[in-house]
This record gives sequence, structure tokens and C-alpha cells, in this order.
Amino acid sequence: STHNRWIVQIPRLWRIYSMKKSTQGEKINFQQMIENLFCPIFDATLFPDENPEVSELLKHIVGFDSVDDEGSAEASCDCTRPTQWSQPENPAYCWQLYYLWANITVLNTLRQSKGLNTFAFRPHAGETGDTMHLAATYILCESINHG
Repeated sequence: STHNRWIVQIPRLWRIYSMKKSTQGEKINFQQMIENLFCPIFDATLFPDENPEVSELLKHIVGFDSVDDEGSAEASCDCTRPTQWSQPENPAYCWQLYYLWANITVLNTLRQSKGLNTFAFRPHAGETGDTMHLAATYILCESINHG
């Protein structure tokens, strides 16, 4: 239907995703997970004729959510780059949120310059977990989807 709009939930499940190996059999890093999510969206935005299905789907998406059990253990926030994060522990909530926000912001700038729809970032936050989750969401996101 032309009236349906979708919000894509991005699960913060690094602890599960990190158990996979790359096609070369090496450990994967957080950057690869981010690229797996965002590269097809950037490609469809830049080259809609080469990616017609994804390009059409993006017209019906209004935002992104990020969800996981906020009460689960996570590493402290630090300045590790996504290419260097390959340990099995979940990175800090605010660290993950920042890299999702950064990619959505760049994507929105590109899409807006092409006259395309943009996306809100409304993650789950505040139900359980550290109060820094709420603070990071307040600073980086338009609103909270649930919490």
C-alpha cells in the first residue's frame, strides 16, 4: 500500500554477530557489520537504476530503531575504532548508537541533496540499563521509539 510506512529495527546483537567469520575465515569487526547494513542503502541511493528493489523499498521507510536488552553486559565506552572492535563483548550502547547515528546522518544528507526521503533515528532506550543510554539517545536521536 502507498499508505504503509516502515521503521527498520537494527538489533544490537554484536555478541552474536561477532561469532561469525568473514568469507576469508577471519574474525569480523564492527565496521563490517555497519557496512553490511548501510552499503546497500547508500548504493541504492547513489545508483537507484542499478538497485531498483532497494530504491523502491527506501521510499517506504521513515526511520531506524535500534533494539536489544539494555540490561545485558556491555563494554565501557572508549575510543576504539569500529575496524578494531572484534572482541565478542557488546560495545557500549552509546558507542554503537554514535556509529549508527553517524551513518544515518551522512545518508540523510546525501538523500536530501537528491530530493529523496530521509530517515528518523528513534532507538529503544531507557527501559533498563545505564542512565547514559538515555543521555546518548537524547543527544544523538530525534526521539525514543520505546522506553
